[in-house]
Amino acid sequence: MPICQHCHKQWSWKQVMKRSFTLNHFLICPHCGEKQYVTKRSRRRSAAMNFIPPLFILFPLLFNVSVWIGLGLIVASGVLLYSFYPFIIELSNEEEALW
Repeated sequence: MPICQHCHKQWSWKQVMKRSFTLNHFLICPHCGEKQYVTKRSRRRSAAMNFIPPLFILFPLLFNVSVWIGLGLIVASGVLLYSFYPFIIELSNEEEALW
């Protein structure tokens, strides 16, 4: 779980999920109210996780199973990966460039 770099308090799973549905490029700490930015490393990890559910599109073609099973795997993997999102987030006081 992420830890605020300003007040050093750990965020809960629910707090991270609630704050990740914003359009801002920063997150507001629920404890101290300071702006926190997702680190470059965390952004790369979450971007890499987005490629996993589409891989299940190939599953019905390779293993000769129903398309519905493949769609179910895509949805299930998406939900599972999104629920793990708060565990890979790291926070920083400063915004880092992607490159």
